[in-house]
Order: sequence, then structure tokens, then C-alpha cells
Amino acid sequence: MINAIKELQKELFQEKTRLNSLLSEGKVIELHMELNYLASLVGKRHSMGISINFPERDFMDEIIRGERNIIIVTRPFRNAFLGNLSAIREKAASFFPNSCVKNFDNGEGFHILFEGGKVSMFPGSVHLWCNVKKAERFLAWAMENVYW
Repeated sequence: MINAIKELQKELFQEKTRLNSLLSEGKVIELHMELNYLASLVGKRHSMGISINFPERDFMDEIIRGERNIIIVTRPFRNAFLGNLSAIREKAASFFPNSCVKNFDNGEGFHILFEGGKVSMFPGSVHLWCNVKKAERFLAWAMENVYW
């Protein structure tokens, strides 16, 4: 998963001038579409879905570099975690100091809230609402122990 994100960042860097041009022209919808087009191409090469959540104004530079607000889908139709959910929550939270875990009402996932963002875990996907560097160790663990 880390390799896919690094590849996405490389792709976005190569398109930096064009992406920044869309941003400076106020073409946010076109920018979002282009970011997700590039993310989907990278995801396909890694047998997963990758998308970028709608750009937040405060984090636009990080988002355009592929460093924030990334969704990674490994198993789109998985509706339950494999293994002990409370153990998965506990281990996932351990990667983020002073974090707080909030379960979803339907029991199909949870948020890990921490200073600088949050991570949302679902049975078949992970959503990074933070700088990717803060989640690298977590992502490596999650890919090996939760998603594959």
C-alpha cells in the first residue's frame, strides 16, 4: 500500500504544473476529477482502488501532492472484518499516540481520532484524513494483518 501511495505521489508530482493551474483557475471540480483519475490508474496497477477525497481548502497543497485525504479500497464487498474486531481496533489505535477510537453505529468500522487528523477503518477500506506520513507504520500493519 505504501508503494502505491508513493507511486501516486510521483504521478501527481509529474502533473504538478497542470494540477496547480486548475487550482489557480478555481476549477476545483476538474481538479478533483483529475486527481481521482490519476489515483485510479495507480490503484489499478496495484490491484486496489485509490481515490482522493474532495479537496479541503486548508490542505490543498498536501492533497495535490497525494499526502492527505486518501481512500484505499482493497476488498469493496467485504462487510465484516476478519479476525477479532476489538483487537484490530486496539492495535490500530496504538500507532497513533493519544488517540481516541469511535465505533460506527452499525459496527462495521471505526474512526481513530488523533492530533492532526483521523483514520477511518472499514472492513474493505481505509480512509486517511491525515498526512500519510503519520500513518505509514499503521498502513504497513493494516495491509499485512487486516486487508490482505
